[in-house]
Amino acid sequence: MNLEEHNRKYQYTNIDLLKEIYTTGKDILLITGHYANWEWISSLPKFIDYRVLAVYKTLHNRYFDKRFIRLRGKFGMIPVVKEKAFRTMIECQKKKIPITAYFVADQSPRWSEVRHWIPFLNQITPVLLGPEKTALKLNMVVVFLYIKKVRRGFYELTFIPLVMDPSDSKPYEITEKYYQVLERIIREKPEDYLWTHDRWKHTRKYKQYMQASASKVQQQ
Repeated sequence: MNLEEHNRKYQYTNIDLLKEIYTTGKDILLITGHYANWEWISSLPKFIDYRVLAVYKTLHNRYFDKRFIRLRGKFGMIPVVKEKAFRTMIECQKKKIPITAYFVADQSPRWSEVRHWIPFLNQITPVLLGPEKTALKLNMVVVFLYIKKVRRGFYELTFIPLVMDPSDSKPYEITEKYYQVLERIIREKPEDYLWTHDRWKHTRKYKQYMQASASKVQQQ
């Protein structure tokens, strides 16, 4: 698909919001969930003056990993593996290169990374805190990307400001605002949420069971 066809099917409703933030000199942390077609955001570099970084997790299959990197970078987006993302953003800030870092952040964290639980879709859910920590440390404006499916193959993208000044936010406020918006969107149209990525594979009860089991082993 060329850029003209891409733009006909994937339209930004309020791209001016990102352009206004650009004038303030702040970087943007753009965050969304596994909802509708998030991959097509690859065209964003053609509309703003930021360097757009797509934070991703390496796929186990090398062929598909290389293919996704090539597809995501087709229109200028720069895929950055999550282990190198923070360092890459710091380097850009040191060089005074404006950046928009793009996260799909509703995955279930590893056991070792679970630090906070929130109610999400009637489930007590462990959440990733990486995007919030990044926004706080690098003073980035946090913006939610709402992807609305208009009809098959056609989408509208709307940018929803979550936190304009991270330094004024309370602990976990950024993460909780993100999940509140995501849940509202899912409840409005649940069929566009990707339910197959095993969001609730970790539960608080199971974590408590594992901790109790580990404690018994240590006592023995």
